[in-house]
Amino acid sequence: MTDTERLATAPENRLASIDVLRGFALLGILVMNVQAFSMPLAAYSNPHAWGDLTGANYAVWLVSRLFFDSKFISIFSMLFGAGIAMMAAREVPGQQAIYFRRYAILLVIGLLHAYLLWYGDVLAFYAVCAFILYPFRHKAVSTLLIASGILYALPAAMLAVGALSAPFFPQVELERLRVQFAPESEELLPQIATMQGGFWEIFLDRLPFLFQWHFLGFPVMFLPMLLALMLLGMVLHRLGAVQAHWPGKRYALLAVLALIIGVPMVYAGVLYLDAVEWSAVSVAFDGSLFNYFASPLVALGWIGVVMLWCQSGRLPRLRHALSCVGRMALTNYLMQTVIGVLVFYGFGLGWHGEVERTGQLVFVLCVWALQLAWSPLWLHYFRFGPMEWLWRSLTYGQLQPMRREA
Repeated sequence: MTDTERLATAPENRLASIDVLRGFALLGILVMNVQAFSMPLAAYSNPHAWGDLTGANYAVWLVSRLFFDSKFISIFSMLFGAGIAMMAAREVPGQQAIYFRRYAILLVIGLLHAYLLWYGDVLAFYAVCAFILYPFRHKAVSTLLIASGILYALPAAMLAVGALSAPFFPQVELERLRVQFAPESEELLPQIATMQGGFWEIFLDRLPFLFQWHFLGFPVMFLPMLLALMLLGMVLHRLGAVQAHWPGKRYALLAVLALIIGVPMVYAGVLYLDAVEWSAVSVAFDGSLFNYFASPLVALGWIGVVMLWCQSGRLPRLRHALSCVGRMALTNYLMQTVIGVLVFYGFGLGWHGEVERTGQLVFVLCVWALQLAWSPLWLHYFRFGPMEWLWRSLTYGQLQPMRREA
């Protein structure tokens, strides 16, 4: 590795606001991921599929839906695109091979994560997106925005077509949708029993889902959305938005627009789904469009809030802790999975299907406290998180210096 490359990626040269935002997004993602760890898959998109949905449990679900569902994965995806733009801005000759090796390694890490630990992995998807985005790294902002808009509209168009076509679906397809998106609680008991079983039992049960998701669901629905958000992230980096360079009034405007347009749009979707009694077709297609279109706007609102906080200088210790979580995003993301599966899967405590949403919130708060405490402590002694060190060492083909100099 050249001196230029080392300088470009040294911890002391990182932008603090981006690290804070990345740490904030990583912790926020757990609010939704815990539902996938702890409950049957159908409950992630349809809260009536499993568990109590009254009182405090409903309040936890509603807040999650309004402010977290798809919003924090949107922030994280934008930051991934911003990272590609950042690398492009400091690109040196001969770095193309390093770029592709970096994301080939991330692809392997993601696939191992998905197949051996948790089906909800996004790392492999991000790696695939990085290969596709490479030619876009120097495109004009206008080109990036147009491409982002077109790509983001594609899944929405497919959802709309699905909703319009649903009355003509054969009965067997409607029944498949019902079992997937609006099952009876009794129908989920075998799935819960499997997740409370051993590692091999869970692994074999998840293989068909992962094959279908990786080779059908991801290319058709998830890939265009992720690419669109990453392209938007590249734009935000080019414009200085995620570096806290904008005037405070502009960030405040993002937050206001999220509150007066984005959040009400998500809530309108909840009211619509309530009105149609969370029918499988609506959950799968038209009912999800509200949140789909609102989520990037709410995500931008969150970005505005965090950037305003970074500019204010308030709560510096918390801000530093979040930046450390962000600098160790890969390690902390995988750590969340390890903790989650050990608590909720059968080769751990086996609490899958037994923890209501209020209990899930307690779990999230405990993991947040752990990662906010351990990340600054680790980085006090070491330059990188454990997985970041491994990733960099494999990327550059040599062991990277790990301990901080005294």
